[in-house]
Amino acid sequence: MGLIEPDDMRRYAEILNAGPWDAADVELSETDVTGHGSGALLPMRGCADIRRTSTDHRRAYATGDGAAWVEAFERDLLAGRSAGLAPRRRVIYRS
Repeated sequence: MGLIEPDDMRRYAEILNAGPWDAADVELSETDVTGHGSGALLPMRGCADIRRTSTDHRRAYATGDGAAWVEAFERDLLAGRSAGLAPRRRVIYRS
């Protein structure tokens, strides 16, 4: 199991699909950076890397125990700071 919980993935998808952004232009990958070498029970830590595929612009968010990466992603997206995502282009037809 990855660090990103199913509820977080559902919320992430809802955010992308609800806005004027092209969700097909976004790729999410996850990296686990939990220190596993000591044998001690450590908090899970990781990184969600969100990339706009058309421009290769990236933005990373901390994941794992207690992380609120989905909320941070949504704030950045609404402010125009997340992965360089731009609104979908609207096509206006004139006759």
